[in-house]
Amino acid sequence: MNGTAWIVRAVERDRKRHLALLLEADPDEAMIARYLERGDMYVVEERGETAAVAVVTLEERAGKVGCELKNLAVRADCRGRGLARFLVDELCRRYAAAGRAFFLVGTSESGVGLYRKLGFAPSYVVRGFFADNYPVPIWENGKRCVDMIYLRRELRPESKATGTSV
Repeated sequence: MNGTAWIVRAVERDRKRHLALLLEADPDEAMIARYLERGDMYVVEERGETAAVAVVTLEERAGKVGCELKNLAVRADCRGRGLARFLVDELCRRYAAAGRAFFLVGTSESGVGLYRKLGFAPSYVVRGFFADNYPVPIWENGKRCVDMIYLRRELRPESKATGTSV
């Protein structure tokens, strides 16, 4: 944590004030609108400023209720300090304590390594997702994003949240 206090807060109102940061992880405002209001939004504050944002939706798979991380973005000047790990781990603790069974994330090829490091395992692939659902091609690290790769992390009910409830 680099000696700096990070505070995770739920965002109930005026969620669009974080749109610029959300767009760094999902470049289509219409796509963000599809999950923004139905999901839970969280920010990580550092010295009173938003350093990261996440949107999580509840999902049901095979009779189990879990969550899907729809958006995770860390401000450019805050990257490389473990902030994504901190936020994902905290969200997993909170949702596990609320009785959720799993945490899903859909990402492009370039995000797989990060989520594997955070304890997620490959689950399934939606072929052509980015090509079929975005009006313009998305490029990351010089490569066009085509397929959405889903990874899953099982949650343990005994995990306890370190902050307020979900």
